[in-house]
Amino acid sequence: MKLRPTGVSEDGTRHYEIGGIPGGPKEIPAIEKREARDWGMTARGPNLIPQRPPQVGEAITVTTDQGNIRIRVAQVRDDGAMIGTVEILNTPSGTAREIYGIRFRDSVIVRGMDFVTLVHTD
Repeated sequence: MKLRPTGVSEDGTRHYEIGGIPGGPKEIPAIEKREARDWGMTARGPNLIPQRPPQVGEAITVTTDQGNIRIRVAQVRDDGAMIGTVEILNTPSGTAREIYGIRFRDSVIVRGMDFVTLVHTD
C-alpha cells in the first residue's frame, strides 16, 4: 500500500490517498508525459495545444513505454485526477491482454492532463 498526500484544507487538515487497496483504482506504471514534438517549423507559439479536460463519459488515451491504454472516464476529481475503466490496450504488435498488470475493465487512475495523449469525444 502507498500513502500519498493529496493536500491540506484551509483549516489545516491534511488529506491522504491510500493506493494499492484491493478493488481501488490502479496506478499506471511507466506512464509517459505528453511532450512537444520537434516538427522542424520555425513559427512562434506554443509547442502544445492545451487540451480541455475530459468530461465524465468521454474517453482518454495515455501512453506507456509498452503501448497505449484507452480509458473511459467515470470520475474527474477536484485535484485533476481522472478515474476510469480500461477499454482498449494497444501495443505496437496489436491489441494486448495486459500492460503492466492492467487488464481490460480494470479501474485505473490518471493523475493529471499532463499524461493524457488524446481526449476522445465519441
